[in-house]
Amino acid sequence: GTTFDNAPLEGEVLLSHRKTAGMLGSVGGWLLNRQFVATGEEALSPPVDQNSVAAFLYEEVAWPHATLQFGGRLDHTRYAPKGGLPERDFTEASGSVGVLIRPAAANDNLVIAASLAHAGRPPALEELYFYGPHLGNFAFEIGNPDLESERAFNADLGLNAARERLGPLGRLSLEAVGFVSIVDDLIVL
Repeated sequence: GTTFDNAPLEGEVLLSHRKTAGMLGSVGGWLLNRQFVATGEEALSPPVDQNSVAAFLYEEVAWPHATLQFGGRLDHTRYAPKGGLPERDFTEASGSVGVLIRPAAANDNLVIAASLAHAGRPPALEELYFYGPHLGNFAFEIGNPDLESERAFNADLGLNAARERLGPLGRLSLEAVGFVSIVDDLIVL
């Protein structure tokens, strides 16, 4: 048999603040301390210690017919495998900005939304260090300790139109959204 010992310690703090200087939002932090050990026939990786920490922020500013939203996150992850495989450190910054526009002439029956985002994701422990048959998944997994972080750029534009009291239908709402997502160094295990 195979024994998996996955001992994580994880915590998150989220603090929301009152409206200050016209901004309403939250700040927070997250941490993960994980020791992964697999022993036996299906041990897919050597023991690996993972330490991760992040800080994040989300804010929005609202006016009568528009809302600006923005946020960011900074992550740091370190993997320390036993057995001669290389240690890896990753630091990623992610951020987004968006706007909601509610034209006055539309009496709040029309909302135009647009956003831009950049995100970075370091490889997971399994994507870096697993190697061998994973019978539970019916797969032979091959990690790559040289992987780089996955990075994505996203943009979207949306339109939501609503109409109250439309005869026997009551309320009618239509929504259309277009988006593009460009991913560099996509990780697929």
